[in-house]
Amino acid sequence: MELSKTAKLNPRAEEPRVFTVVPTPLCNNVAANLVELFVTTDSVVATAKVETTRSSSRIEVYWDDGQTDVLKLPPGVLFDQPLEIMGQDDLLPKGTYQFSHTYNVSEDGKPFRKLVQVTVDSKDESTDFRVQEIFLTPRYKINYYESTVYVKDDFDFLEGSQNFDIYQRIDGELVGHWKWKPGKNLGSEFGLRLEGSAISRELTVDDWVNISYRIIEHDTLSQNDVVNISVYMHPDLNEDGNVPVDKTGTDVGGELGDNTAGIRFQRSIQLIANQPNSSTVFASKE
Repeated sequence: MELSKTAKLNPRAEEPRVFTVVPTPLCNNVAANLVELFVTTDSVVATAKVETTRSSSRIEVYWDDGQTDVLKLPPGVLFDQPLEIMGQDDLLPKGTYQFSHTYNVSEDGKPFRKLVQVTVDSKDESTDFRVQEIFLTPRYKINYYESTVYVKDDFDFLEGSQNFDIYQRIDGELVGHWKWKPGKNLGSEFGLRLEGSAISRELTVDDWVNISYRIIEHDTLSQNDVVNISVYMHPDLNEDGNVPVDKTGTDVGGELGDNTAGIRFQRSIQLIANQPNSSTVFASKE
């Protein structure tokens, strides 16, 4: 059954053939139906660009994870989205197809290896194939939203006597500085929202980013009190959605006793997979 120009590829539309995958770059068939195969990766998404001859009648992509995309369509048709939505008259060179596939991530989130095999059949029933080894490194988008610094009432509060300097560093580099004059005790805890303190990074499970805060109290009655707080930005694969973080530190042995300050914020983690579907295909316009 042929697909219309706007039909979506269904990987289960046809049972995949069984392959014995051999990592060889070229098949020695007399008829070369597959001119070139080029596979790129981005996080957990692989994109295979397949250049074929004009006589090709069937393309099959085996992704090495149990999933196979089969395309039975003459060159010159674009589907998945209508041409007017794409806004392009010629997305790819004629006879060229682009397949994309999203892989599942292992429990540990580590990089993994796959062999992508593409088989092209021609109208005269000859077959050509290529195999390309790829390595995928899952990346995660981690957001640390704007922080709030707070101090507890073990600080020596006296109206008008306190001034705070708050410093934020990322891996030792100063990125933020705020001044705060609370004015008076507002209760057991009160705080200041640190505008511009949000941090966003794309990380792998092997990446760590240190975020540190230094909170210094200057007052007219005693020596400066200093509280240092450090948190680490790292993909926690057990987290889902927004997670609250509350980290405190104490200036032990200050002139008027131990003083406690803290940092509060929300964090989120999301696997980067820049493709909405498990498989998509684009082909050139006739």
